Amino acid sequence: MVKPNLRTRVRFNTPRECIEFQLKRNEIETCYYKFEGPISYYAPFESPDAKKVTPEEMLEIAVEQFDKYGEVLFDGVNKNRTVFTIGCWDEYAFEHKYPEQEVATIKEVNKEKRLYKLLDYCDEELDKNSEDDEVWYLFLSRMHKIREAISDLRGSYNWRDEMFRENGLVGLRNILGEILVPCGEYNYIKGCEYGNDTTLAVAAKDGKFGLIKRDGKGTVVIPFNYSYIEQLTYDKSEVEPDQAYDIFYGEWEDTNKGKDLIVDGQVVIKNADIGTWLKHGGILYQKDGKSGFLGVFWDWCLTDPIFDQIICRNNLPHFLFVKDGIEGFLTKDKEFIPTDNWDHMTEDQQDELMANGIGYDNYND
Repeated sequence: MVKPNLRTRVRFNTPRECIEFQLKRNEIETCYYKFEGPISYYAPFESPDAKKVTPEEMLEIAVEQFDKYGEVLFDGVNKNRTVFTIGCWDEYAFEHKYPEQEVATIKEVNKEKRLYKLLDYCDEELDKNSEDDEVWYLFLSRMHKIREAISDLRGSYNWRDEMFRENGLVGLRNILGEILVPCGEYNYIKGCEYGNDTTLAVAAKDGKFGLIKRDGKGTVVIPFNYSYIEQLTYDKSEVEPDQAYDIFYGEWEDTNKGKDLIVDGQVVIKNADIGTWLKHGGILYQKDGKSGFLGVFWDWCLTDPIFDQIICRNNLPHFLFVKDGIEGFLTKDKEFIPTDNWDHMTEDQQDELMANGIGYDNYND
């Protein structure tokens, strides 16, 4: 067995193994806990209402709580009176616990397909009736309602891929039982959360992580070189239900190397400080003290790290770029236009910038 290392978030076979390892690793002698709400939160030893137990007792309590709630967290004190927080949730263990939800069936899958067909039809009608405001807004309103219906459908059922075991190894199947990755090679696989919102799955082999296709074969697209790979999550309320992206970041064992950004199975940024998914469809990264940007909704516009700062905001444009101390806009062609130029533009030039600028509400066109 590969030696576990919590820094690199190597998966454990069971929650018990995960918790037991942390207790031993930190030489915990005493544990304290209390329960609040549907998920267990634990109190530090200073808390007067915290219960004091041995590590062995805490292990049994924690495993029971994980089975019930899918997350467990408590404080322990080692022989040097140092407090350690011990945690276990689905990123550390194979057992994925989610709120109880009915699993989607072929009925829901077909309903979703019909909704997507209606969405495509309305989109075509928008193009056909671009000169007729009344009809155009009618179909736009229908599209919003269809997207809400898709969102409600996905939120009402469990669409998650299921990792299953055979002879100690794991495979992946979807909600209909179709095999996405056969058993035989991997000791961990994480597929997608909501239907076919990604074509790739994160897999672990011999203590290293890579990316494989959910194609029934488990075809490798990113070799198993990383200490950890995670999908770069985004605010689903900011993304249309039919827009989904295979965006991941890979961590190296040497944390000083930074992370790699992986898009559609290709490494597009190497050894950078990868930020989070920003609102309105952008990813920020930093390298050598400068900021770069990947505009997902704007033809995957990827900039070099040349900006002093990139500002995400709620009003239009959603992104402002600061270069050499000057604030400005950025176009899909990566042309930098200082904000001071706006007042000197003609109306046509302003319209052109709004149509092609990064951060305007044109990413669904």
